[in-house]
Amino acid sequence: MSHSEKHTHLNTVQLIISITVGILAILGFFGIKGISDLQKPPETPGPVLNPLERLGKLKDTNEDIKLIDFTPASEWVILYGKNQAWWNGIPAEAIAKLNELYKARAEIKQITFTPNSGWVILYNKNDAASNEIPQDVIDQLNQLKNDGREIKQVAFTPTGGWIILYEKNQAVWNGIPQEAIDKLTELQKAGKEIKEIAFTPESGWVILYGRNQAFWNGIPASASNELSQLYNAGAEINQIVFTPASGWVILYGRNDYVAEGIS
Repeated sequence: MSHSEKHTHLNTVQLIISITVGILAILGFFGIKGISDLQKPPETPGPVLNPLERLGKLKDTNEDIKLIDFTPASEWVILYGKNQAWWNGIPAEAIAKLNELYKARAEIKQITFTPNSGWVILYNKNDAASNEIPQDVIDQLNQLKNDGREIKQVAFTPTGGWIILYEKNQAVWNGIPQEAIDKLTELQKAGKEIKEIAFTPESGWVILYGRNQAFWNGIPASASNELSQLYNAGAEINQIVFTPASGWVILYGRNDYVAEGIS
């Protein structure tokens, strides 16, 4: 290659570099971001909808609705898809963690709240993040993770009791009603899959097991009637949750729901 050919080659490379740098500068000037930057964390832009309106929007767009839960002040959060969420009024630290997990593409399985506004988020197989929850709950979650167990749910009673469900039908608890303990033990002996447990503000409880079966005690008659109707219809029941004002929501199927006393 002659000296003039080398010179021409270098000029061409410099021109390409200059054009590339110029394009990147223009994109930056106009606020255009790279593809990775466009992966937005969950947020609540625009007017705040009530939780039932938000559930309706998710159903209309055919999203998989995973969970809904309420704080002691009746603020709310909805999990949908693999790791997305809508919320209103939940603690800032919990929002930050949901954003972090969304960006990391973790599978978010549950978020729930204690009577004193503490919270815990379960994600992936057995990971947990929390704030202001009882130390014995933290210790049990850490032990289950160290043992390689799959953690399914954490639930708190209005009086400070708690339960952790793990694997197919195993559980560890403290301070939950004896009648609920008896039913949990019965289901374990029968080899049934325990899906979820929920507590009402008045210390009633529901245990969901199998595809759409349930035991309950002390819950509103409207909620128990709906559970029976869904069972008779063959619907898959995924969750029941109670609000501090004794409202309730049942999630079933992919994105169906029924509720009472929610505003």
